[in-house]
Amino acid sequence: MTTSLVRRGDDWEVRFDSARVERFVVDYDLQLEAGLDDGRLLVRIGDETTFEFHDKERLWKISPRDLSVNARVFILMGRQLNSVIIRADGSLEMSFAESQLLRVPPIAKYEAWDLHGPHGIIVVSGPDGEVTTWS
Repeated sequence: MTTSLVRRGDDWEVRFDSARVERFVVDYDLQLEAGLDDGRLLVRIGDETTFEFHDKERLWKISPRDLSVNARVFILMGRQLNSVIIRADGSLEMSFAESQLLRVPPIAKYEAWDLHGPHGIIVVSGPDGEVTTWS
């Protein structure tokens, strides 16, 4: 299957055969990169954003600026990415093997996150959760 961006009701789904987390980049933002069968998926979480990381029984609220806490997501290195859903409210949900979930809510003044995939897929959560897509 070719990676694609598909409308699902009011939401969007990035469809792919398989994906594995291969890289993190930490600067003012937090960036996660996953290898796909037909390319790469890159998700950048903006520095003004506080996101949620659900790891089994625990919920962490994390800011990319807080290096003492954002390292918790590094346990996702090498893990299988099961799904990527863009909600109508502008939030991003990424589910992983072992029941982990990364949820990035929209923010009022800035872009909370952006996603880039193969075949020209780009999705941005703009101010107040306005979702813009290109594919």
